[in-house]
Amino acid sequence: MATALVGLHAYTGCDTVSAFSGKGKVTPFNLVFGNEKFISLFSKIGVDVNLSDDLFKSLQEFTCQLYSRGTNVAEVNNLRYNLFRSKRGKIDSSQLPPCENVLRLHAKRANYQAFVWRQCLVPIVQEISLQDHGWTTDEEGNISITWMTVKSTPEAVLNKMSCKCKRKCFLCSIRKCSCHFCVGTLQSISKNVCKPVFIFINSC
Repeated sequence: MATALVGLHAYTGCDTVSAFSGKGKVTPFNLVFGNEKFISLFSKIGVDVNLSDDLFKSLQEFTCQLYSRGTNVAEVNNLRYNLFRSKRGKIDSSQLPPCENVLRLHAKRANYQAFVWRQCLVPIVQEISLQDHGWTTDEEGNISITWMTVKSTPEAVLNKMSCKCKRKCFLCSIRKCSCHFCVGTLQSISKNVCKPVFIFINSC
C-alpha cells in the first residue's frame, strides 16, 4: 500500500493537481486499501512521465468506483449518462465524474506530479516540459491548467435549445438564448465532443 500512496495522493488532489469535488482523501483511500488491483495501479502512477492508455483505462475504472461504488461501468462517460438518467436530470454537476477528456488531462497532471515526487532522491533531474502533461505555458512562462481540449457541447445542440426565461431578457431571441439554467445533453452529436455533456449556466 505504501508504494501506492504517492500516486493516490497526486490523483485525488494536491497543491498542483485539482481534486474530485466532495470525495476528499478518506473515501479514495478506503477504496484502494486492500484492493490489490488498485494498489498496483497507483504504484505505477509517476513511474514513467508519460501516462499510458492502459494506465488511464484503469484510472477510469477507479474513478467510476469512486462515484458509484460497486458499479460494473468502467468508463466515465457512460457512468455520467447512467447517473444523470437515473436521477432524471435532478443531479448536481459535482455528483458526476468528469468526462473522459477532462479526466485524461487530470490524470496526466497527477502522473507528472507523482513522477516529480518519485525523483526526489535523484541528484540531477531532467527538466520536462509541462505542455504535454495537462498544462500550458505562455511566452512569459506563466503556467495555466488545460481543463479540456474538446468543445463542451456541439453547436447543433445549442441551436436547438429553448430559453425558459419567465421575463424578457436582452439575451433572448425568439426564446432561444444562452441563459439556460440547467441543460443536459445526453448524447453528443459530434465524435469530437465530450459525451455526455452537461451545462450549468446561471438563469437570467
